[in-house]
Amino acid sequence: MFVFLVALKSPAACHDWLKASSLLRKTLDSIQNQSNSSFRTIVVCNQQPILESINIDWVLTDIKSPNLLASFREKEKDRAQKLQIGFDYAKRYDPSYLMPIDADDFVSNNIVEYVLANPPVTEGYYLEAGFINEQKGNLIFIDKGFKEYCGSSLIVKSSAFPNYLQSDTYMHNSVKNLTKLPFAGAIYNRLNGENFAATEPLKQAMGVSDPKFVNMTVTSDIVNTFKFI
Repeated sequence: MFVFLVALKSPAACHDWLKASSLLRKTLDSIQNQSNSSFRTIVVCNQQPILESINIDWVLTDIKSPNLLASFREKEKDRAQKLQIGFDYAKRYDPSYLMPIDADDFVSNNIVEYVLANPPVTEGYYLEAGFINEQKGNLIFIDKGFKEYCGSSLIVKSSAFPNYLQSDTYMHNSVKNLTKLPFAGAIYNRLNGENFAATEPLKQAMGVSDPKFVNMTVTSDIVNTFKFI
């Protein structure tokens, strides 16, 4: 069994709750597009959006949520706490692997099929390659270092997952004992108005001219693989 974990911020931390809910719906549609059905999706939230929820577990929490003006650190802590709650809830399914997915990203439909058929000798997989979407009708492809940009970049064995939740932080950059996933596994959906990590100043600091960034048009294969909208 494979579990996707989604930590959803509260309405108080959103610029637009309806937009955040719409972004989440697209993310859940992408997750549900897996070629192998041996998975569950768990969403941990302060308030459940009004969305259809087939094969999705909604876990409500009353932990204090940061507001819109809270620091990056406070928002990271909120995500880590919700991932911990989701991990504890997921134990009822006895999952072999867990993959945290940010509530506005897209995931390859080959993830579950590949990981369950190719169990790594390490603690799991990390995504070295992926795409960035900036709402401009094209994508940026990254073939190295995707994990440095996107929180939807680790697939971890259940027994090792606590190692990646330390000091109220989700350590998605920690890949000491993980194997590289051999294909582009996710689309990082940034600059959509609700991504708290990808502000315009931070985008500039990340280096838009980095030589490993390759601009690509959206192909039908990408649309089908990620259910990308």
